[in-house]
Amino acid sequence: MDNLTDLIKKEIKRQYGGVKAFAAQTGIPYGTINTSLYKGVGGSSFDFVMKICRLLGIRQVFNDEISQINGEYYSLVSKMEKLDARGIATVKAIIGVELDRCSGNRDSEVVKSYNGIGHVESSDDHLKALIREVLEEQRKESHEQSQ
Repeated sequence: MDNLTDLIKKEIKRQYGGVKAFAAQTGIPYGTINTSLYKGVGGSSFDFVMKICRLLGIRQVFNDEISQINGEYYSLVSKMEKLDARGIATVKAIIGVELDRCSGNRDSEVVKSYNGIGHVESSDDHLKALIREVLEEQRKESHEQSQ
């Protein structure tokens, strides 16, 4: 079976649950769709295939590069289907941050914190002084215990 036929079958199943439901909701005769999917959409008219693709939100695949992108998309979607609610929320948050970043909204506090842009390196002097104080206290305690 060709890639486009497989893609259409997957989308019909994902969006409508099956060919009968797709036919009923779109008004396309069940026999027409079923035959086209059984034989492969390559034998169907271009207008018919384009109509199905539009109804399913599928962009026509014209070359290997687009086919590869669709494959990566479906790989990503299949991984997301395995996530729980927390995982999906995390992915949505990351996508939102990346959309802000790509749209040039680098002033967003979320983008700044996520990308480390808003992180200000403080001087190590304060930390070093704190460590010296702790070490001095430990030395004094150790000295007092030994007396």
